Amino acid sequence: MAGDICALQEHGSWLPGVAQVAKQQGAHAARNVLRAIRGEALLAFHYRDYGNAATIGRGARGCRDRPGQASGTLAWLFWLFLHIFWLIGFRNRIAVLTEWAWSYLTFQRRVRLITGAR
Repeated sequence: MAGDICALQEHGSWLPGVAQVAKQQGAHAARNVLRAIRGEALLAFHYRDYGNAATIGRGARGCRDRPGQASGTLAWLFWLFLHIFWLIGFRNRIAVLTEWAWSYLTFQRRVRLITGAR
């Protein structure tokens, strides 16, 4: 199994279909490929839940991790930091942060949904 291409049950329940699971599965698959090349035994995948953070629009946001949960501005700043932190490269981080700040300050929405024929 590798990343987003599969559904997986662990301890009798399905793992969530989120990027966190896919990233862990992809890294695990890569480690197992290297183990197979070296002739070593493959290791079973075990998902580690680090919590969730989400934002829905300008006013609704929240996060849940092992110790507890949060909402409001603090949760939004935490969500922002996490997403910027996991981007690769300084230039990408600055570009995304600048674009998000501009969209936030000007109330612009970049996403346009196509919901069917007019």
